[in-house]
Amino acid sequence: MRKPHISMEAERRFLVSAYPLNASVIGAFHQGYLFIVGPVEMRVRSGVENSVAVKFAQGFGRRLEFEIEVPKYIAKFLLLISPWRLSKTRSVLHFDGQRWDIDIYNGNLEGVITAEAETVDFDTLVVPEWVALEVTGNPGWSNRSLARYGLPT
Repeated sequence: MRKPHISMEAERRFLVSAYPLNASVIGAFHQGYLFIVGPVEMRVRSGVENSVAVKFAQGFGRRLEFEIEVPKYIAKFLLLISPWRLSKTRSVLHFDGQRWDIDIYNGNLEGVITAEAETVDFDTLVVPEWVALEVTGNPGWSNRSLARYGLPT
């Protein structure tokens, strides 16, 4: 088991217009939220990744994150008691030296595909042609909102 990971996360998020065929599938997981209070959330993932994270929003696309890997049975239990859940399959693709995480959602979010790039410099990120609308900073497109409310209207 890895040590806890503490970092300042800075990412841009986009809707995907066409899934890139050269992306590598990492695997599927379920994601749930144990609590959401203002800018603070506690998330659990179970599946190809088993972890618990506490995140604190710091503004446009930036969050302080504390994440720890947990045994699968703990992740599954926490997911069972989380009131808000979603499931997705993650792929990864490197484009112009940048890692992109591409998520294909399942269940009531079927058909939604998003892409995220963690970046130090928001202004120099080269955006691939297969992304569409940027939704960074749009609270309706955050995973916590998608899990709670479904698709934004």
